[in-house]
Amino acid sequence: TIYVLRHGEKIPAGDHLNATGLARAQWIRRLFAGGGGGAAASFAPPAAIFANFRDEEYNSVELATPTAEQLGLKVDSRYHRPAHGFNNTVPAAAMLTALADTGGPILTVWEHKNIVALVSDMGCYRPWMERYRGTAWSDGSNDWDAFDRFFILHFDEGVCTSVDLRWEGFKNYLTWPGHPQQRVPPEPNPGASAVGMEVVAVVLFIAGAAVIMANLQSLLQRSWPMFYEHIKNIPDSPLALRAWFTPRGAHEEPLLGA
Repeated sequence: TIYVLRHGEKIPAGDHLNATGLARAQWIRRLFAGGGGGAAASFAPPAAIFANFRDEEYNSVELATPTAEQLGLKVDSRYHRPAHGFNNTVPAAAMLTALADTGGPILTVWEHKNIVALVSDMGCYRPWMERYRGTAWSDGSNDWDAFDRFFILHFDEGVCTSVDLRWEGFKNYLTWPGHPQQRVPPEPNPGASAVGMEVVAVVLFIAGAAVIMANLQSLLQRSWPMFYEHIKNIPDSPLALRAWFTPRGAHEEPLLGA
């Protein structure tokens, strides 16, 4: 298995991560190396880590460093994106060699315009990747998760068998200045289920609707004389409708029989 991530958010000069990118680096550490207090990693920890390093671009190295430090690994930054074009065959070969030597997984942090090219040079190209190739990785509708999405490449005896597109789940807005919530993201919870949250939301919605209906009926029943006078004058108004507006008690029978 090879994980291929994009570097984190960076300063305007583009050569270092900004505060959000550094917070993302800690999030990546928790995902791939586990958190404090012995918390388990969400993904199998890597056996080797690569990071793009060209022209004093420290972004990829800085994203990978906390994970490497926690696992006692060294970030291999000898390889980098091409100066021109999208030929990533040399770093791709180095990563495949590391996979064969260690058994994996391998964690790679790369420059976004070359991510699809790197994956392709490792033999994992899929036609659906075209929407992310080159600058398209962060253009238009791809912008919202441009730092969060990543690839998981699966290999069997050196042959790429499948590719998953996944998301880190880092809420970068929590780190923005002035945001009312916490600035440091919480530990990821790999056990959290989106389906489970949907079920909880539905249950809460139904319970809330029941409370609203009960309060509405109570309110209407407290004002039943006014409402009932209107309803009983509606031709062929159903008894059930009259009963809904009618308080249970001494007046029930006379009103239902009116």
